[in-house]
Amino acid sequence: MTDAANRLAFPPPTTPGTSPTDFITYIERLYTLATAYLATPGSHEVKSPNKAVMQWLRHKEYAGPAFQRTLGNLDAQWIAHVTKSGLTMIDWVADPLQPVSIKVSHFGAALDGVTLESKMQTLANILDSRLNISDLLGWAGDLITFYVDWQVAARASKTKLAGDDFCLERLAQSAYKKMFDTTAKLRDFVEDVDAYNIGMALMADPKRTIVQEVKELFRPAGGYTKRFQRFWKARLGGSVKTAADLANHLLSTDSLVDGIAYARERIIAGKERNRKISPPIVRPEALGASTRMEFCEGFAQVMEQLAAFG
Repeated sequence: MTDAANRLAFPPPTTPGTSPTDFITYIERLYTLATAYLATPGSHEVKSPNKAVMQWLRHKEYAGPAFQRTLGNLDAQWIAHVTKSGLTMIDWVADPLQPVSIKVSHFGAALDGVTLESKMQTLANILDSRLNISDLLGWAGDLITFYVDWQVAARASKTKLAGDDFCLERLAQSAYKKMFDTTAKLRDFVEDVDAYNIGMALMADPKRTIVQEVKELFRPAGGYTKRFQRFWKARLGGSVKTAADLANHLLSTDSLVDGIAYARERIIAGKERNRKISPPIVRPEALGASTRMEFCEGFAQVMEQLAAFG
């Protein structure tokens, strides 16, 4: 509990973003626009107001070829409809609990992934019953990129950098711990977790709207106070062992027909290319099992700490 509190003991962002109240109003306006758009004559590529809102939230930064292949094409007419309305985009939201600003586009992309229903998602579930595309667009994708951080740091230190220590020291930290620069900050996991919790609620009840879920998240003493607890129990099994085993599966599965292994390699290779990392890092499936598991246990311990805080 102390570690979790220390992890969050940083000042709020200098530019915190819009208030949760204003963000709720923004989502309400988007949902109203989506309902009106889908009532117009003709065919529409996006099929529901909820999915339309998600598309708008992510369309500026998460609509490149890779995201189009995974999440499907944006409904260009819908995007044009919102643009024509003159609605001002909201890029950041001040979180009411954690010392972070929520990046709306990343939250929208992760949420679109959690609620994904496609042939690709169905196939992924058949090939691997423990992980799917939705995970890769959220927490699992962020853990893979953090694995790259670990390997780069280990190479730079020229020492054996224990994976569990690396996670406990650097994973899901506030951006204000300036001595470390990692790709999986506290903000990323707040966005991933909120997207998972909201997405699963929408999938469980087709009558539920994104407006209702965002209101529930940000109401006084609302979902934000227990977000990590919900995620810890629902997705990671509520125990360090179960969470570490799932993370180890994410980083070690190497079946030729396994979509997870293919996606993991694409993520790692993309990070190497973008960050000009050379020579290539050691792939997680090539690590010794005990070394890899130490890293996975560190991830699980961090998630447990965050769940203890809320």
